[in-house]
Amino acid sequence: MDLPSCDEWLNVIRNLPKGKATGPSGISNEMLQHLSPTAHDILYHLICKIIQFSYLPKQWKEAIVFPIAKPKPFNCDLSNSRPITLLETARKALITLLNRQLIITIVNEIIQDAIDNNNELWILLQDMRKAYNHLFKDRTNQVITAYDKTTTYDVLTGIDQGEVISPVLWYIYYDPLLAEINNQNLGYTVLCNNIQQILQLNSAVIEQHVLALVFMDDT
Repeated sequence: MDLPSCDEWLNVIRNLPKGKATGPSGISNEMLQHLSPTAHDILYHLICKIIQFSYLPKQWKEAIVFPIAKPKPFNCDLSNSRPITLLETARKALITLLNRQLIITIVNEIIQDAIDNNNELWILLQDMRKAYNHLFKDRTNQVITAYDKTTTYDVLTGIDQGEVISPVLWYIYYDPLLAEINNQNLGYTVLCNNIQQILQLNSAVIEQHVLALVFMDDT
């Protein structure tokens, strides 16, 4: 995997969500977003070294577990709480960057293989922004402010943030397409030579067949 450019790293920083809890260091996403140009440059070079040497700083491996009480008596029983793990924000930004890089690398490698070997390749982008607009009707929300809740307003589209059925809906939406690809044994096959003995120049062909690569985003 190639090292990320400074622009790619800064794009991750700019898009970090605001108002999130911090990790053990207390460094928030907003702090990372308001670093000076020099500090941004130092952090970027640190990220590149972490990727280059595959070494994550010890401090970034530390986390805080915060047990959120469930709406019932605690009674010193951790099962009556809902724990969340607070990670270092820089670590989360790094993993976000690696996730993007990995997806881009895999897709680019397959595209390049198709070009080099004159193979047929299909790439589909499916917009799901309005897929769930009519699933849940007659819903209302209120916003909690420092003074009180706002007046109730109607929710006209989409599904509520944190709706637990969201992953299931995603599966339902995509399953017919993925099932048809599987039934027809479509997909893409990548071939590469694996050199087993360098001196004798012996090699074996490795074949990998991929039915589909599917990526789900929250946009």
